[in-house]
Amino acid sequence: MFFLIKRRVRKAVNKRIKKKFTLIEIILAILIFSIIMTLVSMSLYSVQKTYEKVDKFNARLDQYQSIDRFCDTVIKNMVPFKWQNRDSKKIQQVFKGENNEMFFAYLHRINDVEEGALRFVKIYLEDEKVKIKYRKYPLLHWDESDIGVETEIIAKDVDALNFLYVDTKSGGQYDIEWNDSWNEDSNPNIPLAVQIKIKWKSGKSEVWLRRVAASSRYSTHGIRQTSNSKK
Repeated sequence: MFFLIKRRVRKAVNKRIKKKFTLIEIILAILIFSIIMTLVSMSLYSVQKTYEKVDKFNARLDQYQSIDRFCDTVIKNMVPFKWQNRDSKKIQQVFKGENNEMFFAYLHRINDVEEGALRFVKIYLEDEKVKIKYRKYPLLHWDESDIGVETEIIAKDVDALNFLYVDTKSGGQYDIEWNDSWNEDSNPNIPLAVQIKIKWKSGKSEVWLRRVAASSRYSTHGIRQTSNSKK
């Protein structure tokens, strides 16, 4: 009797195993598989978007750090330097500041005695990039030769680059004034400080302000030329 029941159960199981899937079972399997794939796809999409955001943030942070380094190692070490204009034979200040570009000299860290301690720089905006031109000998605003020039890009996707130049007000003891341009005709010194404003293509703006090393309200390398001192 026991063996008869066991045989019938075994036949029923084998019959059930050999039986094909019904349409409802197939539909349910496809539905479950679709739900699983949808969840996996959403997770992968979320990971991808997070990665893109982090990548953009890191790229922007790299640009901020490049601009910070430029301000701290170049702008802060700005010094006055004069050079003779071959055409006019006049000794002129290398520094010139416009609203969207600037020429100047700065004290450079000496890695090799042959390199010298001075570098000459032009910073400007071109093709939505903030570019810096370096040269070991004077980079002149009245004679822009590219011989020996090295170019570096410190920021991309830039909509506008603007400079402001700080000086003491004429006759003022502590007051300062902001100028959107600076040249030797209006002021024989270099500015007390320089403000750099960058407007990104995204619409956001950032501002950097640095004092220069070789100019104060009292002196520029020992002598501060002002309208009062000329009298």
